[in-house]
Amino acid sequence: GIDVTTTAEALPRRLVGFSHCFRAEAGAHGAAAKGIYRVHQFSKVELFAATLPENSRAEHDALIALSRRVLDGLALPYRVLQMPTAELGAAAAAKVDIEAFMPSRNDYGEVASVSNCTEYQARRLGLRLRRAQGAPLEFAHTLNGTALAVPRVMLALLENHMQADGSVCLPAPLRPFVG
Repeated sequence: GIDVTTTAEALPRRLVGFSHCFRAEAGAHGAAAKGIYRVHQFSKVELFAATLPENSRAEHDALIALSRRVLDGLALPYRVLQMPTAELGAAAAAKVDIEAFMPSRNDYGEVASVSNCTEYQARRLGLRLRRAQGAPLEFAHTLNGTALAVPRVMLALLENHMQADGSVCLPAPLRPFVG
């Protein structure tokens, strides 16, 4: 663990990162494994937040709203799914998946996900909180998520913004970056 003690005033602490991921089961058979939807190596934009326990629900909502704002800006049709407990990993107390519509699949595919891990990760990290001098230590709450799974968002962008002539009209926020 990192074994860090922080103060209530220092929270929330929000971080964003870019990571490369490797999928062991790439190449599995079936329609969902074809094309760039499910590749062996991919990149994603990651979100992480540490917050006061009483604020973790609101922080979860804020991270979901951030992911939604990005997809709104990309003019992608999407849906938000509250995941049932059977779909949660050991660390997550709550999880929301955001899926963009992909015409080639005639279905939605996950492009973002946000989990509220309450104190599970904080215990493993040793991320403690002291509210006031002399107050007992407690664990902060942590949240994490994938803001964007890059290949899947690219797929959704290309498919949803393709014109009748085969060209792609990207949404305004991306145009300064592609010329």
